[in-house]
Amino acid sequence: MKIVNNQSFNIQKRNAQIYNKHLDSGFSITKESAMDSIKHINDCIENPTIGLIARKQSRTHKLPSFCYEQNYRDLMAFDSMNVAVGVFENKFDNLYPRSGKARKYLINSNSIMLDSVNHIKKTFSRQIFKFLGKICK
Repeated sequence: MKIVNNQSFNIQKRNAQIYNKHLDSGFSITKESAMDSIKHINDCIENPTIGLIARKQSRTHKLPSFCYEQNYRDLMAFDSMNVAVGVFENKFDNLYPRSGKARKYLINSNSIMLDSVNHIKKTFSRQIFKFLGKICK
């Protein structure tokens, strides 16, 4: 397991914030914003779990979700972004063939945070996830 130093972590957080600012913006996606976003994808390729946690934590909801989705489609229209995302997805799937879905679930449910410690949430979806984990061993 690779240990991430604090400076590297801060750079990853900043790149994730820039990535999310481009997606949650009223402005159109440009080539420069695509290049900024590729920096975050490269961070995710380097440290997949930390990159995804940083992305989730820095996500803003200033505009309606259809603006975010449209900006994401515009961003993915750039070939360089498509290639980077493909490389990331392949690496994630190869690194975590069995635990990838669990990692994404924990990240999306805010069960893992980078800067703080959260109490365990006793939700119904968590109970189902634990039950399915026991069955699928």
